[in-house]
Amino acid sequence: MKKNAIKSIIFLFLCVYPFCAFGGWSDPGFITIIAAEADGAVVVYDTTGISSRASCATGARFALRANTTGGQSTLSAIITAHNIKQKIQLMGTGGCTIVSDAEDIAYVIYIN
Repeated sequence: MKKNAIKSIIFLFLCVYPFCAFGGWSDPGFITIIAAEADGAVVVYDTTGISSRASCATGARFALRANTTGGQSTLSAIITAHNIKQKIQLMGTGGCTIVSDAEDIAYVIYIN
């Protein structure tokens, strides 16, 4: 009984774990370019490179969709960081669904 429970937990972990993982991330740095496109896509460049980037992210940049509530919130955090010269770190989702060669932003971290 105990062995079956352990096997079930391990199986569940192995099934769910890949979907919880994040993609690439930037090293802490400053935003250099924010480029908005007509379809609501926003491309963000920073002063550092991208570590462990998604295979689809061939450009050194991240993207977000500004025509969603979550995207507007993320963009607000990025613009604020840019305006106050705040160092940030961008974390990616592992996918490039907004711009084909830029990793989608999962979240933004302010760095002191």
